[in-house]
Amino acid sequence: AKRVIKLEQQPVKRKAYSVRCDELLVVKNDQTSLKQQYFGKIKQTAIELHQQHANTDQKTGKQVSFGVIRMANIPPCIDLTHFLLGAEWEESIAPKVMAYHSRQVLLLRHEQEQHLDEVLKRKEKSGSMPKAFENSLIREHLDSTKAENVLFILVATPVEEVGRDHDFDWAIIEPSSYRSIIQLAGRVRRHRQTAVEQPNIAILQYNLKALRQNGKPAYCRPGYEVNSLKLVSHDLTQLVDESAINAAINAIPRIQQPQNLRPKQQLADLEHQAINNSLTQYQTKGPQGLQGWLSECWWLTAVPQQLNRFRESCPDITLYLVWQEGEFVLTEKIDSGEFIPVAGRQNIKVAQSLNSEMTSRIWLERDYQTALRRLLDADIEQSQEEQMIRAKSKRYGEITFPENKEQGFFYSDQFGLFPRDF
Repeated sequence: AKRVIKLEQQPVKRKAYSVRCDELLVVKNDQTSLKQQYFGKIKQTAIELHQQHANTDQKTGKQVSFGVIRMANIPPCIDLTHFLLGAEWEESIAPKVMAYHSRQVLLLRHEQEQHLDEVLKRKEKSGSMPKAFENSLIREHLDSTKAENVLFILVATPVEEVGRDHDFDWAIIEPSSYRSIIQLAGRVRRHRQTAVEQPNIAILQYNLKALRQNGKPAYCRPGYEVNSLKLVSHDLTQLVDESAINAAINAIPRIQQPQNLRPKQQLADLEHQAINNSLTQYQTKGPQGLQGWLSECWWLTAVPQQLNRFRESCPDITLYLVWQEGEFVLTEKIDSGEFIPVAGRQNIKVAQSLNSEMTSRIWLERDYQTALRRLLDADIEQSQEEQMIRAKSKRYGEITFPENKEQGFFYSDQFGLFPRDF
């Protein structure tokens, strides 16, 4: 109750609205057309949000904004990034796009997060020019492009929702839970304290799962919807109070449980009910339920954890992108400490290079070999470079890979590991 009171007293920094996608229901049987039109909606929404929340670069007079698009999973995150890089944009608009997800080489992900942490720190005084404009890479983009509007777009999975101290001007959300909406909203105007007049968060009326699947749970993986706790509709306009999110978007619906839960009609109520079921559905004693943990001694064992999995997911394999004989090879580290090539066995191929126009739209162009060379000592002898690059790649080339041998994967420095068919 105290938290709710404090939230209500804060300036309204985030307002949201829903992006209608009703017309896409008629093309849901054509998966290619559905994705293209869905991504087209996102692109147009990004332009509209940029026009409302851009900052002016005092040096060039250009309109600049930093936005995040949250997709529920890695495949649509990569697919949308490709779409935005290759789409037709007006001459007055220059997009700079970056994909951000967990299946990336450790060193390249570190460099990406280091850059984002620096650029998206918006603790400057109200009305002053963003410090991001002083960053050498951002400055290069602004000075080199001819377009009047520059959109820096981060296409991210839920990795952006937790633990990232980033401040964006606007956000677009593919919904999967009310919790994800709140978490992602926390990255919008995170450091700035002034209120907003116009909505700066757009939530899509349907997620891709809801448009593709007939009646099956869609707000799941990630999300709380299951067959035993199923929503009557996947239309977000019916699952949330639009007038409430238009006025302010905050954590109150998830902090304060209503007296009369409607878990099949309201997205936030679904999550309250799911948590209640998880914690209280087992009234009998034993390792499978909370009561057994509290009133017996099952907490002394690992049995409750085995019966109540924290997260249902496929196991991951840890691979390493290692420099071997003049090229990078995806390998697996075996018990003896050797690094064995696995690209062929795991059905992984190198992705095709982007064309020049798409490359020019990359926000942060990454190169694994260059990143490794930056780690070498300045006084290292040339004859030792190859050996040191190989040693560094074994240490910093870690990347997680889903254990699914039937599905082929691509790898690239820009996009990490991603499925070939999605």
